Amino acid sequence: MNTFNINEIQAKQIKQELLLKSTEVINLNNAINNLKSQKALFISSVYSELEASMKKETESSLLLHAQTIKLNNANKYIEKQNSKINNLVNELTKLEQRYIYHVQKDERIINELLNEKKEFVKIAEKLNIVNIENKNKNEDKMNKNKIRINELSN
Repeated sequence: MNTFNINEIQAKQIKQELLLKSTEVINLNNAINNLKSQKALFISSVYSELEASMKKETESSLLLHAQTIKLNNANKYIEKQNSKINNLVNELTKLEQRYIYHVQKDERIINELLNEKKEFVKIAEKLNIVNIENKNKNEDKMNKNKIRINELSN
C-alpha cells in the first residue's frame, strides 16, 4: 500500500504539475494571443499611418506639380512681357532718334529762314534806300521840270 500511496501521491503531484503546466500553457497562449492582437493593431496602425503619409505625399506631389506648372506659365508670361518691353524700348529709342532728327532738321530750317529773313531785311533796306533815292531824284526831276515849265511858260 505504501507504494500505492506513493504512486497516488506522485500521481497527484504529477496531476497538480500538469494542471499547473496547463495553466501556464493557457496563460502563455493568452499572452501569445494578446501579443498577436497587439501586433495586428500595431501593423494596422502603421499601415494606416503609411497610407495617410502616402496620401499626403501624393497631395504634396500634385500640389508641387501644379505650382511648377503655374511657375512655368508665370515665367513664360514674364518672358513675353519682357520681350514686349524690349520691343517698346527699341521703338521708343527709334522714335526718340526720329524726333531728334526732325527737331534738328526744323532747327536748320528755322536757321535758314532766319538767315533768309536777315537777307530779306537787308535787301528791303537797300530797296528802301534805293526807293528813297529814286523818290528824291524823281522829286528833284519834277522840281526841275516844274521850274523849266514855269520858265518856258513865262
